[in-house]
Amino acid sequence: KHTPRAVVAIIAYPVVLVGLYKLVDSVPQIRTVKAFDWPAFQGRRDAIIDVATNATNLRVPQYVLGGLIVVGAVIALLRPGLRWLPFAHLVTAFLFVLDASQDTPLSTQLTGFWYNDSQRLAAMLPITGVILAALAVTAIADWLFAMSSNWVSGRRFGDGWLGRALKSPVTMPAVLLVVLVAVTGGMYQGHNADEIHVRYVDDALSPNTSLVDPAERAFFAKVGQVVPAGSVIANDPWDGSALLWTLTDRKVLFPHLAVSDTATLDYLARHLDDAATDPRVCRLASQANVRYLVVAHDQFWTTDPRQANYPGLRDPGNRAGFTKLIDDNDGLRLYRISACDRSG
Repeated sequence: KHTPRAVVAIIAYPVVLVGLYKLVDSVPQIRTVKAFDWPAFQGRRDAIIDVATNATNLRVPQYVLGGLIVVGAVIALLRPGLRWLPFAHLVTAFLFVLDASQDTPLSTQLTGFWYNDSQRLAAMLPITGVILAALAVTAIADWLFAMSSNWVSGRRFGDGWLGRALKSPVTMPAVLLVVLVAVTGGMYQGHNADEIHVRYVDDALSPNTSLVDPAERAFFAKVGQVVPAGSVIANDPWDGSALLWTLTDRKVLFPHLAVSDTATLDYLARHLDDAATDPRVCRLASQANVRYLVVAHDQFWTTDPRQANYPGLRDPGNRAGFTKLIDDNDGLRLYRISACDRSG
């Protein structure tokens, strides 16, 4: 008697899902996010293997953890209340494989909500992976506990300290933990430390992957002393000045590497250097309370095409309308936009 309701549900669910997708996809901010394109970097087979071994984005494989996740997925499938869990993990894995191995319209449509960035999708895998691995560990511990309890029952040492230890619910989890630590080299501690070192030490020493260098840190401190609180500093965020606000508590026009999608910001990014000749520049700068321009080292991801979005924020040099306040003789300069002074 529930057949009509089931038919309606089968038809309605896909319609609702498609409708929600279309609604979300129509939001301008979402379209901006989906416009990013991180290119595929490996084949489909390699991407699948990397997911299975927890080695996404060309990292060191973690075979034991991968095996535990598979075992946990099987266990979850056998438990009605947890059957959704392996499917959720599989969906994330599918999205990662799609993003890492393909540059197709389908990949863009499905992974664009995460900037088409496989790193972001890989970071989602532990959300379900940790639970699946924990299921496997607890199931194995329960099985070992049952086996040891049955084995010692009825034997002469069943009532001795060894028998009590083998029957204790604490013993087998502790033994299993020791085994896991041993076979994974301290829960992959060495691999994890190396990964952190590469990302936060080695990359920091490389100009192309370091957003702010020591010279810029010292320069930004000077900027914070010169620029009064409340003023906004025009900046090209790709030269490291996006972090000036964080480091000195002086607000910048572009605190993020992605251009804010407003006509005012876009116009200033492209035409601020015309402040002496273009009245619209000063009008928009006044509305945004922009009084200064900072120029720093343009060395981060120099081949990224988004670098070209800020032609009006490059070093104006001796152009009219800009008064130099700080010059560290190393490409680090602070200007007051004198063309837009209230008195001028």
